[in-house]
Amino acid sequence: MEYFAKFTRHIGKPRKPPSPGASQLAKFEKAWKSAQSICYYQSKWRRMPVDQTPLPDHLVVMFDLLVQEDIRQSDADDSTTGACMEYLLGSNVLEDLVRLAEADEPIGVRRIIISNLTTLVSLTDDKLLVQKAVHNPILDILRSYSYHDPGADASVTLSAANIISAQQRLYDDDFVDLLYAICSKIRGEPMLLNIFFHDSKWLKSVEQRNFSSDSIAAMMRSVESLRSEGAANPTSYEFLLFSHLLHFVHREGKAGDTARTSLLFLLELATTEIMASTSGNTALERFILDDSGFAAILSATLCALYSQLPRSLQVSTGPAAVIPGSLPSYSADLQNAIESSIFSSGAANGSSGNSADRWTDGQGPVKSTNPEFRACLSSFASMLCFIQDVLFRCPSSHVCDQLLRSLRDNFLQSILYPSLLESSDTDGSSVAVMRYLETMLQVVRHESLVS
Repeated sequence: MEYFAKFTRHIGKPRKPPSPGASQLAKFEKAWKSAQSICYYQSKWRRMPVDQTPLPDHLVVMFDLLVQEDIRQSDADDSTTGACMEYLLGSNVLEDLVRLAEADEPIGVRRIIISNLTTLVSLTDDKLLVQKAVHNPILDILRSYSYHDPGADASVTLSAANIISAQQRLYDDDFVDLLYAICSKIRGEPMLLNIFFHDSKWLKSVEQRNFSSDSIAAMMRSVESLRSEGAANPTSYEFLLFSHLLHFVHREGKAGDTARTSLLFLLELATTEIMASTSGNTALERFILDDSGFAAILSATLCALYSQLPRSLQVSTGPAAVIPGSLPSYSADLQNAIESSIFSSGAANGSSGNSADRWTDGQGPVKSTNPEFRACLSSFASMLCFIQDVLFRCPSSHVCDQLLRSLRDNFLQSILYPSLLESSDTDGSSVAVMRYLETMLQVVRHESLVS
């Protein structure tokens, strides 16, 4: 027995394995430090495309660890903040990443960061957006995101402009995905709207007062005085989320579909009481009516798409009628023409210019089986279908009435009615107009649009 006692004294107690949280945190910290090293200390990577650097792999590791941690805690019904998330919030990791995104060095890192932010917002709990260390960097991205038009720079060659435009499209696709993820969270928890929608004048006044936390009572009295001052002055709401989505509402493909769906999510909340407003309308409803240009942009988009259709048409035997479904993408030239038509100064008045001349050029009527024509007609029908969805799903009668008035004034009276009067059997223009009317009747189901 004494022999065995001596033997057991030399045997150490088994060490406890490290907790999963500690090991995950170690991986997270290592990945973040490696990412910082690439961006801040290793200059050789800065002018290289981000895909040729190890940075995307490190960022994927970080955000995967955050999502896995959130899922693990959700399954265990654990409401505490995980170790990786605690490090993210306490070290302002997202704030540093957004600064990298603005500089876009290495080239393309902005797209990678936006894509990973989308993953984080989509797959984690709704309450994460409430954290200041999360929603402030996202708001910074919304404020700093710009739409670069390479064609506006005379010093840029055509081939370089095409490369820049293609790169911008990739950025736009990821950016719209981020907007969709935020809108989905807001739809599930409408109070999150307060983070992204606010009275910009009131917020600026609050920031200028530089409130301190020593006197809560004094601060509350000052806030109340600001609110009373704001009641006497017209409000100015800022809703970057909505404004960005309107910029993509005319796009075809994934970005356009995602933007239109996101807008419907927000429009469903038009009558939700988020913050007090005047004139019997909710604040969001008042923003859509007075500050967003929503109705004018939708009607201008429809006018622009209609103006891209050929003035004369020859009906040929071919595929069935074009209806919204799987919509083919149209050419880059047509896309640029639509964008310039929508965002030009005359777009709100429904001016179409001479963009449809591209179909004529002495070639006679366009055949109805022409693939480019069918793509254009599909795009027109798709936008009309979206406008109809707005009328069906938006609970605000004021927003719907404004949209209907804008369609009547800008599209029906200024575009469609004159095209009917000018159509003739001799040049095929009457065939074209009747074909477009037939497509419209196939799409329209809403009572107000029919009437």
